[in-house]
Amino acid sequence: SVRISQPAPHLVHGWVETDAKGILVLPVLWLPGWRAQVDGKSISPRPVGGALVGIPVSAGRHELRLRYMPPYFHAGLAISCISLVVVLGLFRYDSPF
Repeated sequence: SVRISQPAPHLVHGWVETDAKGILVLPVLWLPGWRAQVDGKSISPRPVGGALVGIPVSAGRHELRLRYMPPYFHAGLAISCISLVVVLGLFRYDSPF
């Protein structure tokens, strides 16, 4: 059985209980930026059927967290911050033109 307590576009939190190990397939579109934790341990989700997210689980009751972060988010954030510093630096000094 699966119980989802906090569905959001970029986050899934819930519990899964199973009698045997297997792959939990979630109705979430597979993208490379998904990160998963089962009982606080990071695991690698995998694509199932080329379109859905699969998470390996062992027998028993487990807490599940699935979070999406675009692969180049941090690089884009760093570039944006550097660009902002450059633009602010240009405004600080009067242009000779």
